[in-house]
Amino acid sequence: MPQSPEQENMALYYFERARALAEELGAKDLLYQTHQAFAEEYERIGDIEKAYYHFKKFHEIERQVFNEESDKKMKNLQIIHQVEQTKKEAEIQRLRNVELAELNANITSSIAYAQKIQQAILPTSEKIATAFPNHFIIYKPKDIVSGDFYWFHDLGEAKILAVSDCTGHGVPGAFMSMIGNALLNQIIIEKRITEPNIILEELHKAIRDALRQSENPSVELQDGMDVCLVKVERERLIFSGAKRPLYIVQKGELTELKGDRYSIGGRQRETERKFTAHEIPIQNQMTLYLTTDGYIDQANPQRESFGSKRFKELLKVIATLNCDEQKEKLESELLAHQQQEAQRDDITMMSVVIGS
Repeated sequence: MPQSPEQENMALYYFERARALAEELGAKDLLYQTHQAFAEEYERIGDIEKAYYHFKKFHEIERQVFNEESDKKMKNLQIIHQVEQTKKEAEIQRLRNVELAELNANITSSIAYAQKIQQAILPTSEKIATAFPNHFIIYKPKDIVSGDFYWFHDLGEAKILAVSDCTGHGVPGAFMSMIGNALLNQIIIEKRITEPNIILEELHKAIRDALRQSENPSVELQDGMDVCLVKVERERLIFSGAKRPLYIVQKGELTELKGDRYSIGGRQRETERKFTAHEIPIQNQMTLYLTTDGYIDQANPQRESFGSKRFKELLKVIATLNCDEQKEKLESELLAHQQQEAQRDDITMMSVVIGS
C-alpha cells in the first residue's frame, strides 16, 4: 500500500502523531510547539502554503499559551500556598518567572531569525542603484518582522519596482510578504510576464490559489495585499495599483496616479478581477514615490494622522533635494508628527529618479 507524503517524511509523520495526541489531551503547550515544528519543516521542504498555515496557528496559540500557562501556574501557587512555607512560595514564583522569561526569549529568538530571512529577500540598495543611482528606501516594520515588502528586478530593457502592504503586520503579515515576494519572482522572472496590470491579475489569482480562497469564500484565510507596481522603460513608465497610488513629482508639480479599488487576494465578488494600466511618457526628470499607507496613517498623541494632503505637499517640497536629504526630511517630519506615539503600522517607501 503506497505511503502518504507525511509517512514518507518521518518528521511530518511524528509531528502529526504529536499533534493528534496534543489535541486529544488538550495540551496546548505541546500543540503550540508542534505547529512551530510543522511550520519549520514545511518551510524547509518548500511547501509555503502549509508552512504559512502552521506558522499562523503557532502565532494564534501563542497568546493562549501565555494566558493558560499563567492561569495554570497561579492555580498551582494557590495549592502550594496551603501546604508550603512562604520561602517555598517565593522560590516557586521565581521559577515561574524564569520559565516565562525563557519562553518569551525563545519566541523572540524565533521571530528575530525570521526577520533575518525576511530582510535577505529584500533587494539591496546597491542592486537598485545599478538601475536607479538616485533612489532611497524607508523601511520601518511596526514589529520585528513586517507585512510590508518592496521588490525590484532589472529586465534590461525595462525595470520593475513594487511596494506592497500585506494584510496585518508582525508574523502573519511577514508570512504574506514572503508569499508575495516569491510569487512576484515566479510571475515576472520565471514566466516573463512584464505588463503591470497583467502582473497584478496573475498575482491576485496566485494568492487566492495559494491560500485556497476560491475554494471556500467563507474560509478564514482571506488575507491579501495592496500593491503599487511600476514598469520603467526608456521613454515611458507604466503603473498599475491595487488600492495604492503612484506619486510623481516633476518641475514642482505632483501627479497622483490612483490604483484600482481592489486588493490582491481576499474575497472576490466580480467574475474576473482586472487592473488598469496607466502609461506616462518620461519627459525630463521625474521623481517617483511608491508607498504603503503606514506613513500617511501614522497618528500623533492627539490621534491625528499625518494625512494624505500634508504628505503630498511634503513630497513637492523635498523633490528638489538629493535622495539622502529627502529620506532624512521624510523621517524627521514623521518623527516630529509622531512624537511619543507608538508606531501604528508598518511603514515602507521607495523613491527613484528617472529621466534626464
